[in-house]
Amino acid sequence: MIDKDRIKKRLSNALKDIDIDKNDILKKLKISKHTYEQYISGKKFPSFMTFAKMYELLDLNLNDILCVPKKKTDKKSNDTK
Repeated sequence: MIDKDRIKKRLSNALKDIDIDKNDILKKLKISKHTYEQYISGKKFPSFMTFAKMYELLDLNLNDILCVPKKKTDKKSNDTK
């Protein structure tokens, strides 16, 4: 199940760890400094479109941000290929 609080935390951590100038991010995402800071603090969650832009701009691992569990591989089906 998707947990919005976990997603906020992971997105916040991803934004804190990036090597892109914050002003460039603000311009490309068309958001204010205040909004960006709310994303970092986890007080606000981006709209779907802003989230999609972040994904592309910041080269985020979407599965990691959305807390999607890794699929277990079926060894039997992999062995037959």
